[in-house]
Amino acid sequence: MKKIVAFVAAILSAAVVLAQDVPSWYSEDVKVSEKEISRKDDSGKYVPFIDKSFTACTFVKVEGEIDSLYAAQNKGEEIATKKLTDYLKKNKETAALAIKPKLVGWSYDYSLETGGTYVMVEVVTSAPKPQTPVAARDEAKEIRNISSSMPRILLYKNDRLTLVDQLNMNSQESKEAHRLEYTGKGVTNSTSKESFYYSDGVLVFDTVVRVKGGNLKFNLKNVIKGRKTLIVARVDCGVQDQDYVLTIGGIDYKANVKRDQKNRWVNVVFEVEEGVITTYSPDVLIKSKTKSSIAVGSIAIYQLL
Repeated sequence: MKKIVAFVAAILSAAVVLAQDVPSWYSEDVKVSEKEISRKDDSGKYVPFIDKSFTACTFVKVEGEIDSLYAAQNKGEEIATKKLTDYLKKNKETAALAIKPKLVGWSYDYSLETGGTYVMVEVVTSAPKPQTPVAARDEAKEIRNISSSMPRILLYKNDRLTLVDQLNMNSQESKEAHRLEYTGKGVTNSTSKESFYYSDGVLVFDTVVRVKGGNLKFNLKNVIKGRKTLIVARVDCGVQDQDYVLTIGGIDYKANVKRDQKNRWVNVVFEVEEGVITTYSPDVLIKSKTKSSIAVGSIAIYQLL
């Protein structure tokens, strides 16, 4: 009798073991997920892609015409595929609709009462990750507002420019080395020490040369012929609107400066193209387009080396 009881208990225990829990991946709802992955694009370059996954699940019980777990799996795949397709149509997932759903998971429930098959189908779309548009930098504007000492390296229009020369209006030695002079009939000039603000609120001290009715003339030093050159001049914009004209190699470069009585310092930028500089110490002229007074402080010269 004891042996019979033990045998029945063993059978019941086996039945409990065979009754399987619902798989962790099973869901009554269609699930959507995204993940970022790097892969090669058409040019062979690794770029970020977004893989978007759509999954649908169902459970089919073994009963009636469904006479086996395998038959339940086939029927489940059919039902889950329709469920997923209906969802994609409703949500206008055009790219996903063009892909045939794939069976990616199944799990059998072997219990006698609830036996059947859990099924999951999936569609995965993949597309390059949309790049957030980057606002174009106004590099000239950034340079105009540099209130600290001019940096040794300047990034401008994707070029890395190096500081090669400086004209310090507060140094007689620097002015003589650059052969600073004033040209033009009836030209007048004056020099004064000034302390003005930049637009970032920084107070800067510098010596300003004011020239009226003529040109501020000087030579560049340490430059290489033919290279792209950037000439950055600090000017006082507190008196009036001004159109500055810089002439080098017979070519005029213009810069407009708006009057600002609060933030009187601004850096004007003159971009000299490759091939314009043909000597190692070229003459530079700065003047006003309207022949009114100009007020120029320190000058920095950069080149693409």
